[in-house]
This record gives sequence, structure tokens and C-alpha cells, in this order.
Amino acid sequence: MTTTGKQIFTTLESDGTLTVEVATSEFPEPKGNQVLVKMEAAPINPSDLALLFGQADLDNADYSEGKIVAKMPEPFNSGSKGRHGQRMPVGNEGAGEVIATGESDAAKALMGKRVSCVPGTAYAEYAIADANMCLPLGDISSKDGASAFVNPMTAAAFVTGALASMGAGFAGMTSATSASGELTSSFLMDKTPLSRPSVSTTKSLSV
Repeated sequence: MTTTGKQIFTTLESDGTLTVEVATSEFPEPKGNQVLVKMEAAPINPSDLALLFGQADLDNADYSEGKIVAKMPEPFNSGSKGRHGQRMPVGNEGAGEVIATGESDAAKALMGKRVSCVPGTAYAEYAIADANMCLPLGDISSKDGASAFVNPMTAAAFVTGALASMGAGFAGMTSATSASGELTSSFLMDKTPLSRPSVSTTKSLSV
């Protein structure tokens, strides 16, 4: 049994035409270790914006209900030829309620729970995610838990990986007030990182 819902896609053609649109999608029944998440919130990370719009000329774009059509200038269009003609879903991470699961025990254990996840298709009303890449949120809201992966993992990798491997006693950041910068500072000062505000998918879908 499939589930029908809205989803954001981005498509870049070889002539530089970029189309970002809200479309109706069919979400398959989860299998194995998969879960189906009814998305409630999703942050907008720089990596999301890079895929959504890149360096497109949004000032002169055509805007209509549920659709944006813009031109991608050179050399950015040629530099993105690997995605030419591909209709790509977007949204690295988000949070919502698990409404269906596959057959694995790990997946079934998440049924009915609110989770943060990294499906890569989070800008949608529903998303298929791997149970092993879902974080149960408990009493934490989807809005507060939606940013649990990208920035925290970036900051943690910087502190526990790069800095530790170099034996560095200090860190210099040019993006200290960004989400990942603040989280890195929190890790370095051994403080509990705070969640960043996220954007609800209801608003995100109103392109």
C-alpha cells in the first residue's frame, strides 16, 4: 500500500533552466529496516540550498504557485552537468512520526514514535528512512529535534576527529556564529549544544 503526499523536487536542465516545484508523490510501503515518517519539521541547511537553488538567478526567476523557474548562469551550470535532467528530491534531515514500518525488529520498535532522521528527502509530507538512521526524540518536539544530525555531526567530527588527530590545543573558526560554529564552540567548552530553530514542512512546501 502506497501513501500519497506532497514533495519538493529540483531539476536542472542542460540549458541552465532550474525548476523547483511542489509535486504529488507516491511513497512506497516500507520494507525490511525501513520506516515511513510523516514529516513535521525540517531545517534548511546550506547543503540543502546548494541542491535546491545553487547559484541560480532568483532575482529574475518566474514565480508561480508551487513552482520557481530560474536560470543557472555559467560557469555554475556547466559545473553541475552531473545533475542535468535529473528530478531530484531534497531535504537532508528532519523529524516526524513513524506511521508504518518494515519487518525488522529495529523498524517495528519505532512505530508511533517521533524521530529525527536523515532520509535525504525530508522536504515532503512523508519520507522513507532507515531505522538505523533514526533518533527517537521522546518528549522533544519535532521542531527542536529536526536538526539533530547535520550540524551536530559536523561539529562532533571537527572536534573529535580533525582536532584530536592533529593534537591541536585551539581552534579558529570563520563561521563561529553559524549553527555548526556554535555547536563546535559548545563541544569545545564541554557544554550541551542547543538545538537550532527549524522550519516546519508546512511552510517549506509553500514554494
